[in-house]
Amino acid sequence: MEIQGQFVPNKLGSVKPPVKGLWWRGNLGLLRSEKIVAIVGSRKMSQYGRRVLAEIVPRLVEAGYVTISGFMYGIDIEMHRLTIENEGKTIGVFGWGIEAPIIPENVKLYDKVLESGGLFLSELEPKQLGTLWSFPLRNRLVVGLSDIVLVVEAGIKSGSL
Repeated sequence: MEIQGQFVPNKLGSVKPPVKGLWWRGNLGLLRSEKIVAIVGSRKMSQYGRRVLAEIVPRLVEAGYVTISGFMYGIDIEMHRLTIENEGKTIGVFGWGIEAPIIPENVKLYDKVLESGGLFLSELEPKQLGTLWSFPLRNRLVVGLSDIVLVVEAGIKSGSL
C-alpha cells in the first residue's frame, strides 16, 4: 500500500506545537467525519476497562462515530479491535513512523483496520521508531482530531490524562 504524506487537516490548526505534516496509510476521507471519538486509557487494561469498552464501543459505532486512538496495547488495541468487530471505522495514530515495524501481535489487527477502510497516521518520518517523547506528541494529534475524548481508565501519571 502506498504511503503518502505532508498533509495537515484543518482540525489540527490550533495544536501546539504545530503539526508540519502527516504521513498516512488508508482511508484519509475518515478525517472529514464530523463524529470522531477518541477512546483512550491505560496500557494495563483491567476487567473494568474491558467491560466499559464492550459496552460503549458498539453503541458509538452504531451511532456513526469513527473511533480514534494510539494503537498501543491495552485500551487502545481493544478499542480498535471492537470497532472493527462491530463493523465500524477506526483511526490509529502512531507514536512511531508509518513504515516502522508493527508489534507482531498487532499485525493482524493492523491489516484488518486497513481492509475495513480504516486509517493510520503519524507525523514522524516514516521509518522512525517510537521514543519516550514521541508518544506525548502523538496524544495531541489524537485529541486534536477528535470531537469527543473518552478516558476509560488511567493512572494518575498517565499520558491519557
